Amino acid sequence: MNISAQRPGGLSKTHLFSLLLSLTAVFVTVLLIMAHYENPAAGNFCNIDDYWNCDRVNKSNFAVFLGIPVAILGFFYYLFLSSAFFALWKNYNLAGLARRFGGATFLLRAATLLSLLAGFGLTIFEFTLLNANIGAALIRLLLMTLLYIWIYRFARGANNRTVEIGATVTVLALFGVGFSLYLTDIELFVLQAICVYCFTQQILIVIIFALSLWALIKTKNEHSGQSRSEIP
Repeated sequence: MNISAQRPGGLSKTHLFSLLLSLTAVFVTVLLIMAHYENPAAGNFCNIDDYWNCDRVNKSNFAVFLGIPVAILGFFYYLFLSSAFFALWKNYNLAGLARRFGGATFLLRAATLLSLLAGFGLTIFEFTLLNANIGAALIRLLLMTLLYIWIYRFARGANNRTVEIGATVTVLALFGVGFSLYLTDIELFVLQAICVYCFTQQILIVIIFALSLWALIKTKNEHSGQSRSEIP
């Protein structure tokens, strides 16, 4: 299997920037993990007052999922994104690698379906919380669902495995945005406190998603242009 694949020009810097942002998010999750386990060096800086207070957020019941701190789950999530962007930056043949896991189309479908189900689950859970903003949760669910469907249809319309791989990464980045928005709702309306580290991480994932979406659109457009130029 070839380790590299043909890539439209102008994407290398985008993937590199996304990689650097993902690595920055990995570092932020490390600070969150340290703060969760009461490391003064990480916690003191983040506890500004009663409202801007990482301890109120990072040590709440919402900071743990199935006994695992959400910060640790975030660490592995951003580490995975970093690996994906590193592979895209190095122009590895991810479409070829995807064949070992069911193919690019299967991975795109799986990522989209699992992200949709997770979004529904988070929204239903939020409905059970005292002081939760139901309107914000419904708007988030609607917007995320429309974006997931649009990205899936956009990529499938290209009929190109490279585009589908890019769409899979974009869907995973969008899942991070949706989860960050869910956590923001919890902070603002339920806990009524803001974690500086969490806020920083939320900004990072929004930028990462925006860059991924831009790269996806550019990749499809350039592949479409190449296909038209090959028609006699």
